[in-house]
Amino acid sequence: MLKILDLDKVSKEIGVKVTSYCFRRHLATWALSHKLAEIRRAESDALNHTRYVAYDAYVQNKQINPQVLVQRYAQEENIFTSPIKEGIVKSKKAAEVEMLENKEERELQERKFDELQQNALKRLKLEKKSLGPYTRVRESDRSKFCELLRRSTNVNLEHDAKNNKKWRKWIIRHVFTVEGTIGEELRQLWLQIYRGDLRYGPRDVMKKAFEEKKNKSIKYRNYWIAKLLLASLEKYVKVFNTSV
Repeated sequence: MLKILDLDKVSKEIGVKVTSYCFRRHLATWALSHKLAEIRRAESDALNHTRYVAYDAYVQNKQINPQVLVQRYAQEENIFTSPIKEGIVKSKKAAEVEMLENKEERELQERKFDELQQNALKRLKLEKKSLGPYTRVRESDRSKFCELLRRSTNVNLEHDAKNNKKWRKWIIRHVFTVEGTIGEELRQLWLQIYRGDLRYGPRDVMKKAFEEKKNKSIKYRNYWIAKLLLASLEKYVKVFNTSV
């Protein structure tokens, strides 16, 4: 027979103080609420206390019977007047509406969270994608370029730019006229984008255009960098279903 039961470890694990008294209360409540009379009678002998002590100190649901009695009395004797009943009904409906609104709000938040998660995965996939025949500008370079333009001109290419002559000329002009640290960063990044990975990038596209002579007027470095930057921006916008 156990003389000591150390429940400190259990208490620490679940964050709630657990004692043997807790088990005694559960057992007494279960036994005295049992549908079999012999179980209810055995409770006093098993736990070594009187029926009065059990109900007074151990039973956890001892308020149920008084609550049932009061509710039944109020119902049969028609204690509540019509205004009170109407108030109760209104409060109940208001509580139901609030629960429904909270549920809709939670569902909306969950959908937003799922969308953010999906977008984060898409961005990660784009950032890790290596350069190739259909990807001439790295996502990290494109993102950094747009950020530098935002800081120096307040223009958000992801929302405002279109792949046309106006924006190509504007980008080229800005890259070579902006001064200070941002200007230096833009020009270094411009050259980095042009080189690509030495196999794929604007330089590779320009070289092929020269060799194949597809264009009547030969386009030079800045034209190809700006054009492919805007093309990568269009691809980014398409992936995230955003209009530019």
